[in-house]
Amino acid sequence: MINFVTDKHISIDKMYIHPIWADIHLHPIQNKLSLLYIYDIDGGEELVVNIGNTDYTTVDLTDISLECKEGYILGKKSFLNLTNLPNTYDADSVKYLQVNERLKTGQTPTHHHFHRKFYNLKWVNNLIPITKHIELIRSVRDEFLQYYHSLSNFRDVLSKFDNYYIHSLHKVEKSGIFTESGIEWTEYHPYTLTSRPSNNFGGINYAALNKDDGSRDRFVSRFDGGKLVQFDYDGYHPRIIAKLVGEPIPTNVLAHHLLADMYGVSVDESKAITFRQLYGGVESEYLHIPLLKKVSHYIDKLWIEFNRRGSIQTSMGRLLSKSNLTDMNANKLFNYLLQATETELNMIILSKMMKFLEDKKSKMVLYTYDSYLLDIHPSEINVLNDLKILIEGNGFPTKVEWGDRYSQLSHIDI
Repeated sequence: MINFVTDKHISIDKMYIHPIWADIHLHPIQNKLSLLYIYDIDGGEELVVNIGNTDYTTVDLTDISLECKEGYILGKKSFLNLTNLPNTYDADSVKYLQVNERLKTGQTPTHHHFHRKFYNLKWVNNLIPITKHIELIRSVRDEFLQYYHSLSNFRDVLSKFDNYYIHSLHKVEKSGIFTESGIEWTEYHPYTLTSRPSNNFGGINYAALNKDDGSRDRFVSRFDGGKLVQFDYDGYHPRIIAKLVGEPIPTNVLAHHLLADMYGVSVDESKAITFRQLYGGVESEYLHIPLLKKVSHYIDKLWIEFNRRGSIQTSMGRLLSKSNLTDMNANKLFNYLLQATETELNMIILSKMMKFLEDKKSKMVLYTYDSYLLDIHPSEINVLNDLKILIEGNGFPTKVEWGDRYSQLSHIDI
């Protein structure tokens, strides 16, 4: 039975929280809630706070307070735009950390009808009957509960994922990225096979803005006299791999230059060779190079462990499991682990960056795998040295570029 809440402090030890957003197209920062569903995991009680739906008496969300010892919010990263409820995690993480998949949200036929017929109408979810929203919510909730009851072995990594991924990526999204026409919002999606986030919103892939086709031209600093500053890791994947196998590349040399010397070829040729060795398996003619010989052994060792134990573990403790990674081979597994390792290293650095910038005017505006783009206030140019030290905290050197426009960055020495 559904209980509608109109004015109340809600305190439940363990709760599942499912927001229904009013608009299906707006970015979470610009959106508002249609209703909020709250489920008592131990007691089974269902509560609904109706905020904007036309189907029932509405209340102001500020009249409701929530408290829990342990809570799970579907889409917590978006919900953080409303409030940061302590002791909560993203409900999707509960399934993802066990089987590398998000919860299946889907839609009812009624949702399909309204979203198709009223595609251009704002706040369309406020028109859909609450009973249909509840039908959808219960389906997602029941799947969540299946994975919640087998969560015990994943609680430590759940906390890390919440801290390093959900909160950090939310803070980057909240900054937006400025253009000549105003601000644009990005949206990160961390629930990928490797946990490397995609980043797209409004049909724009912000994780893959082309350097040469004009896609970056419109991005400028939001500050009068400000600068866009990009920190870009040098030879990031080769350096990560070298560190993993115990043959770290010295920080005072360029990774691809060193590899070119090892191969006895030009830098451009060496990049193609390195790409083949790291992503297609080490070729016999390069096994005389100590680094690549160790990489070959490392790949073989991973594959043996994966098949013997049924899984391997990332540095953060997330499982890459045989039961949910299909059509695997040794090199593919190695690349999954490499991308996962890259992302986990980056998320820890990103978390530290966001904490460092908390009392600053400057903004972190775009994270793209091996680089960080910041919008630096003119009065804070002096923070670049501190940022460089922080970003290189894992032992990976960066090159730094800056400029007035994202498409026109030039190298600077820090």
